[in-house]
Amino acid sequence: MASHGYSHIPHLPRWQPDSAAKACPICECAFSFFNRRHHCRRCGRVVCATCSPDKIVIPAAYIVRPPEDDEGSSGGEGPPSPRRGSETGEVVRMCKECVDSGQRGHGSSGNSRHGGRRASHPPPPQLSENDYCPICHRALPFLPDPSEAGREAHIASCLTPITRSRSYTNSGGRMVVWNATHKDTIDTGTREPVECIICFEDFEEGQEIARLECLCRFHKKCIRSWFDRKGNGQCPVHIMHE
Repeated sequence: MASHGYSHIPHLPRWQPDSAAKACPICECAFSFFNRRHHCRRCGRVVCATCSPDKIVIPAAYIVRPPEDDEGSSGGEGPPSPRRGSETGEVVRMCKECVDSGQRGHGSSGNSRHGGRRASHPPPPQLSENDYCPICHRALPFLPDPSEAGREAHIASCLTPITRSRSYTNSGGRMVVWNATHKDTIDTGTREPVECIICFEDFEEGQEIARLECLCRFHKKCIRSWFDRKGNGQCPVHIMHE
């Protein structure tokens, strides 16, 4: 007898590992410190922030999740078992192609979402999260060419007073910890989701966030793991510029 409730289980695409993505498949821009990786939770691909600016509510059963999230839910290949609350919706990041596909054909198969590529469209003129300084959160200099020298110079200038004082290196990993609210998950200037730069995943309401003395914020578990590995209590953003 067919079981009730799960008569139609969508076949979900595979989650693409970060290591398998060198460039965004939509705009073809290479990933870097400034052009970070993000996952589309509908197709599972690794895309850039500019090509995944939207957070959309979709049924939980259609959300592609990291393999570790489905441990125990599925014994092997094939679609994972239905998750708790699969009938409800969740707000997730989606790439432009999946958003466009959803608008063109409500509930059509995911295989059709890449039909009729729109690669000829220029990127949107509005700034995305990778166009803002991770230290002062102001817009980085506009660069008409692929060089990142201007942006690196801006970030270096923000780090100079902190580096001179060395207060962040002697803090012994002191931090302020709190549970994230909605305002902690969205940049007030850009309205873009704010991410932890260690795991590159967006902050979500209810998660524990830790702020170091240099004012950089991370998931508490991520920065604790960083300190456990490095053992020196230094901020991962600032240590790169020492």
